[in-house]
Formats: sequence, structure tokens, C-alpha cells
Amino acid sequence: LLTFLLVWLLGFLLADIGNLRGPDFLEISRRHVNAALTDRAAALEKQIGEIDLQVNRQREIQQNLQQSMNNARETMQQMMSLHRLSLEQKVTPNDPEREALATSQKRFLDAQERYEQANAAISNSNQAKFDLGQELKSVRLDIENQHQPARQEFDRLARRHRLKVASLKLAFIVPLFLLA
Repeated sequence: LLTFLLVWLLGFLLADIGNLRGPDFLEISRRHVNAALTDRAAALEKQIGEIDLQVNRQREIQQNLQQSMNNARETMQQMMSLHRLSLEQKVTPNDPEREALATSQKRFLDAQERYEQANAAISNSNQAKFDLGQELKSVRLDIENQHQPARQEFDRLARRHRLKVASLKLAFIVPLFLLA
């Protein structure tokens, strides 16, 4: 029973030695990577996200305008059919009919113009997103280049830490076994 308890105690002690805190990659990374670059990358990602929201909103507006244009086109076609029918019957359309046709044409043209404006806004936003994406790509490449020395230092410190842990375990176990 005493042997069992001692082996169990040894397991806990070796586990505690194995849990010694090693090097922190984030801390090493902070020392090697320019903070302004990481801040710039975060700002660019935020701007790209905002542009995505703007594009989505413009697409929603376009869908609404498309429905409005379809309704206006349908009304305009009905009014033109009535107008054509009146002319075929040699009846001059009255003022309310002409006004209704003009109004439906104006609504259709206004909706079409706003649709084109939304389309231009989407195009501009996509161009800005592309430009920001290219800049973000460049910034990430710079960050990646600065991460190389950080990784090398982390690997070196991690190897040193593993050797330290192994030597501590051996320094604890070997004398204990020799004593036993």
C-alpha cells in the first residue's frame, strides 16, 4: 500500500513538473511584430466588414426598387393599353388618364434612376473593398514576415523549456530511484 501511494505521489509530482509554464508565443510575437501593423490589419478588416454591410443594404434597396419598377411598369403598360385603345376607338384620352400615364412613367423612371444609383454605390463599395483587401493582404504579408523571427525564438525557447522539464523530472526521479 505504501509503494502504491508513493508511486501515486510520484505521478502527481512529475505531472506538476510537466505543467511548468513554457514560453508564451503571444508575448514573443508582440515583441517582434509591429503593433501598428496589427492595429492597421484590424482596422482594415473592420472597414471591409462595414463595406459588406453597406453593399448588403444597397442590395436590399435594389430589391425594393426592382419591385417598385415592376409595379410602375405594369401600371404604365396598363395605362398605355388604355391610351392605345382610346386612340384606336378615335376617342381622345381625358386629362386624368393622361396624368395617370405620365405619373406612372415618372414613377418608373424615378425608380430606375434610384436603382442605377444603388448599383453605382455597390460598384464603388466593391472597388473600395477590393482596394482595402489588397492593402490588408500587404499588411498581413508584412506581419507574416515579422512573425518568422518570433516563431524561431519561440521554437528555441520551447526546446529549452522541454529540456528544463526533462532535466527536472530526471533530477527528481533518478536520486529517488538510487535511494530506493
